[in-house]
Amino acid sequence: MSNHNWEIYPLVLGEADVSKVLDTFWSLSRDKSMVTVPILAWLLVPTFNEEPILVDTGFRDAERCQTVHGLGPHRTKPEWSLRTQLKNHGFTAEEIKKVILTHLHYDHAGGCTEFPNAKFIVQRTELQAAAAPMVSSQLKIGGGALFYDRKDIAELIDPLWPQVHLIEGDTEIAPGVKCVLFQNTHTPGSQAKQ
Repeated sequence: MSNHNWEIYPLVLGEADVSKVLDTFWSLSRDKSMVTVPILAWLLVPTFNEEPILVDTGFRDAERCQTVHGLGPHRTKPEWSLRTQLKNHGFTAEEIKKVILTHLHYDHAGGCTEFPNAKFIVQRTELQAAAAPMVSSQLKIGGGALFYDRKDIAELIDPLWPQVHLIEGDTEIAPGVKCVLFQNTHTPGSQAKQ
């Protein structure tokens, strides 16, 4: 049996101040006070002969998060850029050949254009939901699309379309790395790495 171990590194790409009500990963509180949460991507580095994999790409820019999406303050620093974070681990954006997008919310899919050689792995149901969200365009938060950024989605559909790899359900994408569909949980096509 082959050893398919991966080292996993968190990449800090920014931070956001969100209401504890929205902070469903850390709290199910009705408390409306604010909490600061990190915006993360994950770098998977193989311990065997395989290419690294990036999971998510962070947000497009901090100001857009506030003005378009109607969200609280978002911050980033030069040392939190995707390119700097990858460089800290010895990689360039051009060397990344696979990017798993766990879902297409603004804080997970905003940096795709930085990866000219990557294949973007996303669930078909997620792209469908992001391209035509089933919410009112008058929604005050989320830019009228419940946290999907139409610029990010438009880039995936064109010009990045040749690089998009749609999967349906649980799919192994590299030895020891499997995308697992968590349909209709956080988003219609959320997936996690197993």
